[in-house]
Amino acid sequence: IARELNTDTVLVGTFHLAGDRILTSLSLVDAKSGLLSWAEEFEAPFEDIFHMQREIAVRAATSLKRSLTGEEEAALITPESRSVDAYDLYLQGAHLTQEGTREATDIAFGYFNQALELDRSLAEAHVGLGVVNYNRYYYGWGGGLDSLDRAEASFRKALELSPTSMRARRGLINVHYQRGHLEACLMEGREAVRLGNPHDVETLLTQATAYQLGGLAEEGAALFREVLEIDPVNQEAQWRLVTSTWLGERELIVEAGRSYLRRFGDDPEIHMFVAFAHHLLGHTERARGHYEQAVGLPARGDSTAEATAEPAALFFGGLLYEQLGEPDRATELWQLGVDIYRPRLEESPDNRRFGLILAGFYGLLGDRGSMRAIEERTLGGADWISWEVHWLALVHALRGEPDLAIELLHRALKLGLVDSSRVPAWEVYFRVADVPMPENEAFTRFVGEYRAEARRLRETY
Repeated sequence: IARELNTDTVLVGTFHLAGDRILTSLSLVDAKSGLLSWAEEFEAPFEDIFHMQREIAVRAATSLKRSLTGEEEAALITPESRSVDAYDLYLQGAHLTQEGTREATDIAFGYFNQALELDRSLAEAHVGLGVVNYNRYYYGWGGGLDSLDRAEASFRKALELSPTSMRARRGLINVHYQRGHLEACLMEGREAVRLGNPHDVETLLTQATAYQLGGLAEEGAALFREVLEIDPVNQEAQWRLVTSTWLGERELIVEAGRSYLRRFGDDPEIHMFVAFAHHLLGHTERARGHYEQAVGLPARGDSTAEATAEPAALFFGGLLYEQLGEPDRATELWQLGVDIYRPRLEESPDNRRFGLILAGFYGLLGDRGSMRAIEERTLGGADWISWEVHWLALVHALRGEPDLAIELLHRALKLGLVDSSRVPAWEVYFRVADVPMPENEAFTRFVGEYRAEARRLRETY
């Protein structure tokens, strides 16, 4: 266990309930020698479980450090909640959100609300509500712009109650990213470092996420690797490292993907990103295999594989098949995209993410009328644009409309969608689709403005 977790000391123990009392026996074990450095037994009424938890934390930490500062002890003794029942409801909701289905998420929503009825100051329950509303928007589970607004409000409430809550701050970073406000992601990362411990895994993970989603992918990847050196089984850090596919180190991304799949099992988004990296490297058969895995695996969504195929795998996998001279399979994937995401957009007509995705699939299928109608409805008067606008720009370029592609890219730039990586994501998308960059004055002007803004962000953050 110590080798796997990269730690020197392991806390081990047992507990059991006897009537209304909880009995716990704990010890700290030196990983190299196997000797106990501390051991103690605790007993308390179940309703005093938070008091017992605080006592254990202080005693174990004191044994490790010999003495604690006032600030360290204060952090350890801060109660999770004023109500055992509220915290139990929160834990049940948190467990359900990990299932990644619409049904489980809806039930979790009820648990989080019940927890807050008992304890309005339970920051983690506000984070839970934020996650529920964010997932409703991101996965198209009946969530439109109002869901994204509610997610932001919940994450901000959690930070108001607990300014050092890194889970809440990462939730807020995700909301900013969905809105294409990448500099806001970077600002949240800076705030995380200011308020947190710069050497703490949660702080590093939050700063890394801010860098990655804020357009500084190389800096984010370096911090994700730092997290994994400290905590080798940190699933979130491993997942996010893989998703940095627009880095120049694509071979490393492929290896990181293999490592993730070996340790944590199949994940459609991981297969998609590994496929994309192989696609860029020219490993067409490997790319094909991973795209098919991403399309065929059940993802976070409904209960069937077809209802949850990863949209990027359908989009870019279809491009690969078209390049391989298999247009029928390409059409099949893009039509599946329409069949899956049209009902989701009908359920939430103002979901901009799914509006852009669906417009792109229609464009790839050659249905320009439907593409333009959804595009105009989604982007008309919009004060922000999500990342999938780059897919739509690529479709315009593929279909011989470079001026419309440039117009979309320029509009996204003006609204703050700027990737400051060595090679920006939109350029990577053009490369994987084997589409030449437009050669005209409008595109040259766009590239100049884009590079200037990217340079400003790199120098600022």
